[in-house]
Amino acid sequence: MAFPSNNQFTPFIINGSPVFDVLGDESPTDTDLVGNSTFPAGFLRMMVLIYILD
Repeated sequence: MAFPSNNQFTPFIINGSPVFDVLGDESPTDTDLVGNSTFPAGFLRMMVLIYILD
């Protein structure tokens, strides 16, 4: 299966705006998720909810 193309991803939206985070607010900085309203920090391809009843 091929990796999905860019247009198959949707940005995470909260309160009508794409999710992003400011640069430099996490330590270590390697774990800092960054972005802005033009370039969101998170995307999803497909949302699937699975409920398992025991």
